[in-house]
Amino acid sequence: MKTAQLLLAFGLFAAAQAMCPNSCSGNGKCGQFDKCACHQNWQGADCSLRTCPFELAWVDVGTDNDDAHYYAECANKGTCDRKSGECKCFDGYEGKGCRRSTCPNECSGHGTCEYIDELAEDTENKRTRDSWMLGSSSEALVPSDQQDTGNVYELWDQQKIQGCSCDANWEGPDCSARTCPRGDDPLTTQINGNYYSTYVDRQAIHIGDATNDVADADEISITYYDLYGGKWTTAAIVISTTAGETATNVQAALRALPNRVMEGVQVYDQGTHDPSRRLSTATNFGAQVTALTKDWETFDEDADTDAVGGVGIVVEFADAPGTSGRQYLLEVNVGLGFNTNKGIQPLLAGVADILAVAEVYYVADSTEANILEESYNNGNTQEAAYCSNRGLCDSSTGDCECFSGYRGLACQEQEALT
Repeated sequence: MKTAQLLLAFGLFAAAQAMCPNSCSGNGKCGQFDKCACHQNWQGADCSLRTCPFELAWVDVGTDNDDAHYYAECANKGTCDRKSGECKCFDGYEGKGCRRSTCPNECSGHGTCEYIDELAEDTENKRTRDSWMLGSSSEALVPSDQQDTGNVYELWDQQKIQGCSCDANWEGPDCSARTCPRGDDPLTTQINGNYYSTYVDRQAIHIGDATNDVADADEISITYYDLYGGKWTTAAIVISTTAGETATNVQAALRALPNRVMEGVQVYDQGTHDPSRRLSTATNFGAQVTALTKDWETFDEDADTDAVGGVGIVVEFADAPGTSGRQYLLEVNVGLGFNTNKGIQPLLAGVADILAVAEVYYVADSTEANILEESYNNGNTQEAAYCSNRGLCDSSTGDCECFSGYRGLACQEQEALT
């Protein structure tokens, strides 16, 4: 009997000695060969160590051509705290598993931190490339609120790299620098004997198409993007069948924008819309000019815009800091997909009969039907240089420190020589 009890006790002792270390810490199961099979997110011989999050690796060893950046603990940009299961990210990285880069100085409070694909997608088209498409049976007018760049960024780091999108009048990688005024260099009126920097930017707007005339009391608004990152939309503008009256209304609305951003702008009748004349040469549009003079490009209209009942106006920017030089193209909002619902400003009555709003800008070739190609005068307008190239920008204040002999908000004026 005693022998049997001793054998049983010895067997129990031997069994106890065969258990997994620390009973797998309660985070796993003891298996064959006394080894722990750890539960999810636990590791170590006794399953006492936590596993940190895995994210796409910033740095990795490729296993094939163009095949890298697979999942790695802490994305290979941090070390794992095995007690807490959290990553201690290296400088410049943050988030679960160090999955994203940080924005420098949190954009200094003057911008938003966005992923690189958002920076590409959210950037508004400021009308530097595509014109409005004229109404036709196959192509519809694109509303201004859909005028984005259409850029798409879909590489492996699309939701990993972050950057700052600065507020208006701020710039730099961390949005810490104030934007200084921009103006026209007062000395560059001629270069190598060619007229160069003597003309302000002018943009023309034609409302109506070959089959649709303008209706009195229609309403539009105009959006202006300034050179400092600001976006300004006018109040509702009443359209008249008389181009001169429409021009007066547009000018008043643009000049009424806050902060005097369009102070001094002039708007006037574009001229007769007779197909044989196209645009009036009295405004320096439409005249054939040689490359030597670097004057306006040949200004022509697409054939679809030659409606006698259309309204054509010319917007002439002022020779002033901020509006000198090449400007972003104006947006004309016609109520199509724009503000036609109550509670949204500016509230527009919209347009009743106009199917096309053709923004015409220094058109060099009108052979393409329905699309107006802008050549933008190819740099022949005034400059829009920081401090007019006649001073230094103090990015801490946003002021220009003018060189001796120059003055003005953007050092755009030359003082009298003595």
